[in-house]
Amino acid sequence: MERMKRIRPMGDALCALLLAAALCLGFTADALMRAGQVRDGVIRLHIRAASDGAADQAVKLRVRDAVLEKTAALLRRADSAPRAQETLRRALPELEETAEETLAASGFCYGAKVSLGRGYFDARAYGDVTLPAGEYTSLEIDLGGGAGHNWWCVLFPPLCAPGETADPLSFFNDSEADVLTPGGSVQVRLRIAELAKAAAKRLFGREDVKQEVRCEK
Repeated sequence: MERMKRIRPMGDALCALLLAAALCLGFTADALMRAGQVRDGVIRLHIRAASDGAADQAVKLRVRDAVLEKTAALLRRADSAPRAQETLRRALPELEETAEETLAASGFCYGAKVSLGRGYFDARAYGDVTLPAGEYTSLEIDLGGGAGHNWWCVLFPPLCAPGETADPLSFFNDSEADVLTPGGSVQVRLRIAELAKAAAKRLFGREDVKQEVRCEK
């Protein structure tokens, strides 16, 4: 009888712990799903310089400016990420030509390669908006061998468009804003997911493979 009395509180505590874990997993799964929806609605820009030399880094920024001016005009009427992606896909030859013309005008003999793909990006703040880490569709521009420091930003919504002054949150709905706002409940849950992932890695020794993206702006 005494043993049963001791076991019951332990069982109640275990049930409470399992319930808390289930709730935590449910909240975290919801946060991850909503973060994925945000990533699916965003297109990044990723430019890799030919090298870390001062001249190559400087021309990278001139290419950036020329490409941003071109994409701002191309995407002005795009009202969704799929439409923006299709517009960019059709314009890849034109954008590559823009990059190469900028290089040639600056006295560089190497070329540029422009493509639309998927890549990993770390979490990054743009004013009051913090985009979650993960894989995004991105316009990739490699100058020369693309071995130098890179530059990245957001093409769609136009957070980096020349002269863009709108509040970054204005491009997202209320559900997405909770994912993007530091201190929002979804941001907190995403942080819990990151901590859980780190703990699992320590416990089980699993290594996640990801592309390291170095940021410069």
